[in-house]
Order: sequence, then C-alpha cells, then structure tokens
Amino acid sequence: MTTVAINLSQAALDNLAAHRAQYGADTLASWFDQFIKAGYRFAADHYYYDSIALTPPTGTLTYADGARQTFTGLALDTPGAASGSYTAATLEDTVPNGYRLLYEGQLKFGYTTTPANGVAMSNQGGQVAAITLQTMAPAGGAQYDNILGNTTATVRGALVSDGQRFSGAVGALEARADKFLVSSGITGGFQVSGDAVAIGQNTAGTTVGGTLATFAQRYADGSAIDVRGALAVTGDTVFDERVLSNAAHFSGNDDISVTLPATLATPWVVMSGEGDDKVTLTGGGIQLSVYAGNGDDTVVLGNHNHAVDGGAGLDTVIAAGGRGAYAIAARAGGGYMLTSLAGGGADTLAGVERLTLDDASIALDIDGSGGQAYRLYQAAFDRAPDSAGLGYWIKMMDNGLAQREVARHFAASAEFQELYGVRLSNSELVNSFYRNALHREPDQAGYEYWLDVLNRKLVTAADMLAMFSESPENQHAMAAVIGNGFAYTPYG
Repeated sequence: MTTVAINLSQAALDNLAAHRAQYGADTLASWFDQFIKAGYRFAADHYYYDSIALTPPTGTLTYADGARQTFTGLALDTPGAASGSYTAATLEDTVPNGYRLLYEGQLKFGYTTTPANGVAMSNQGGQVAAITLQTMAPAGGAQYDNILGNTTATVRGALVSDGQRFSGAVGALEARADKFLVSSGITGGFQVSGDAVAIGQNTAGTTVGGTLATFAQRYADGSAIDVRGALAVTGDTVFDERVLSNAAHFSGNDDISVTLPATLATPWVVMSGEGDDKVTLTGGGIQLSVYAGNGDDTVVLGNHNHAVDGGAGLDTVIAAGGRGAYAIAARAGGGYMLTSLAGGGADTLAGVERLTLDDASIALDIDGSGGQAYRLYQAAFDRAPDSAGLGYWIKMMDNGLAQREVARHFAASAEFQELYGVRLSNSELVNSFYRNALHREPDQAGYEYWLDVLNRKLVTAADMLAMFSESPENQHAMAAVIGNGFAYTPYG
C-alpha cells in the first residue's frame, strides 16, 4: 500500500517550476551526484596546498584561495615514517563563499614525504557513513540559488570507496534550504554505485536502485508532499507529479490525495494502478485527472472540472452536494458528464459504475449489474423497482450472483406468481412475458420461437425472464428511463 498526500499552493508550484526550468529535474541519481561532483571539484581545484599540519588526532591543509581541509580522529599507521597511510573519522572540505563538504566514517589516505616536495597525499577511499554538502554562496552571486538560497544536504548509509569507484547502501537523504524549502527527506533501501571521476566530469551519473519507504517535503508557506509505501525506484525517478503518473508505483490498495491551486499550467495525471484505491482530487481544474486502473476504486471530488476514468473494476465517484445540485447526462462517446448546477464546473466520468452524493446513490453501470438488476425488476414485475430492493440485488450481483440466479428468485416470488399466475400454459407464459416485459403483443415469429423452446424444455421461465430482460428491445426501451443513471439504496 502506498499513501500519497500532496498539498501545494500556487507559490509553491511557481517556485518548483522555476527551479526545474533553471536547474533541471531533481532525479534520485542527481541527489547523489551533487556530493560526488563537489568532492571531485574540490580535488581538481586544490591540488597543491600552502600549508599542512598533521598532528593526530587532528590535521589541517590550507590552500591559496583560502580553502581548507580539516581532519578529525586522525591516526597514522606508522608514526614518524616518511610514507604510509592514515585514517580519519571525518574530513571537511571548505571553500570560502563556496561550499562545505563533510565526510564521516573510516576514511583512508596515503602519504609520502620527500625533501623536495614535502608531503604528498592520496585519497584511498575507505568506508563512508554520511556525507553533508552545504552551499555558502553569497546572495546575488553567480553561484547563488535565488529560489532556494543556500542549501544543506546529507546522505546516510554504508558506502565503500577505493578513492575513485564507490558502492554500497544508502538509507536516507535529507535536505533543507534558507528559503522556500524547509525540509526534504527520503528514506528506504537504495544500492548505489559509480565512478567519481566520470560523475565529476559529467560523463556518467550515479547508478541507483532500490525501494523507497518515505519521501517528505515541507515548504515555507505550509505546502507539503508526503509519500509512504514501498516504491521501486531507479536513478531516473523524479519526485514531482511524475511519481503520480507511474502506475507501477501503486500496486496495492493505495490512498492518494492531491490538493492544488484552481488552475495548472501543465497536466497532472494520477494513475493509481492495481488494487482498490482511494483518490481525492481538489483543484487543478481540467489539468488534474485520474486513471484508476484495475480494482474497485473510489474517487473523491473536492471540486470539479476533472476527468475521471475508473478503469476496470467497480468504481465509485463521491461528490459533495445533493442530487438536486447536479445534472447527470450520458456522453455520446461513452461515460457521463456530471455538471454542477451552481456553476461549479463539470466532470467527465468514464469507467465509473457508481456515484455517491450527499443524499443519493446513483448507479451508472447501465450495461453492468446495476442496469441488469433494474431491467430484471421491470421485466419480472412490470414496475420500477423499489429503491431498497434494487440496492439489495445490485449488491448480490456485484458480489458475483449471476443474473439468471436473480431471475430464478424473482420467478419464485409471490409478486411474480400473482402477476403471471401459478399454472400458466407455455402459450400463456409467452404472451405474458411479451405484455409485461416488452409491453406489446408478441410477433408471430417470436411467439413461435419461445413456445418451442419452452415446450422442448430448453429454457425455464426464469431463463426466459433473464433473456427478455436483456433483449436489445428491452435495453433500448429502458435506456430512456435509466440511461442517465438511476437512484438506489445501497445494501449493507
């Protein structure tokens, strides 16, 4: 099961769109790439140091541009030797007015000492438990992000590196910003790997695969995004509206709520995939729609102008207001138009079997169990069905009871026997079905056909009732009565 709750203001959407236009989409791989690129950039720009002081348990290197590398938990494997290696618990790279990059774990470095060149160092990788990248660009500068301001991001896990290639598991990514973005976090189980040089040179990206457990973002104006579940992700996964449009993310009984401004510049499509899902839509107008896929789904309309496709299964739309607040009309291409008479807009419904309003339940599945139950009532008893009885038999048929079984129950009822009689001849039964179900006298060919199959016991009276009920003639006649849906009282 996946739970999604998105509530975004117009300001939040504008900021997100502007940031995407300037910097591109934030894929899961790009989240990891930013740490690797910062490390590569520091190494490329700071090959020669100005001063070095390695006095365990700390160490410091300074560079001509004011940059600094600081080690803590420093330990030399062979103290006093001209060459060897050392480990550190942390390494912090700092570039003034640029960024701060902090590695935590068990980090390994090699060194050699010569009279001519002093100490030469090399990165030998090690084990990394966390990396934090903090930007420190001056406001208004070329590197300053005018939308987010400066940001701080951290990745946590268990990574192994040889100094160039890295791989391992990541369990969490966290971020915050000076402006707009209050917090952002991802948890789950991700396997990552890559070549730091290729990533730093923009010729490759981090390879990512795994399962997301949570994704949460909070914005300064109260807007928020929350995703909880077990979503299979790759490096190309983007945590914006495209998460909603990937039905593969929603294979259980999911709960998806989307609240947006009244209008959108681009389409948002919720594809809830397999399972019995609940989808709530508010705002977005005609740009916010849902395709519910397989399952018995429920779509709640917080307002109108949405397109709802229930897909396969028994699907229900819920809208606020009473029956008198809406007009329901069948569309020429299939489905229905639900129009608010108060001027609130209209929704197009396709693949939707039921509509629930404040004071009424409407069956829209004229070709499904709802319509079959209604027509069977009319054919059996020559009357419109009572609402409660109709609701009961609709429920039974929704649960798998065949129409002919319902016809058998109807044919055995006291009302049926009172209307048709208990000892009718086959000839009288044929005439009664034509008069009560089709409201006309039988044509000669039809009369002879039904009399023959009854005489030869090829059908029972209940079989014949079901066939008359679903005949093209009766369906056409009843379309004028139930073609725009009909009310019933749900059972249970």
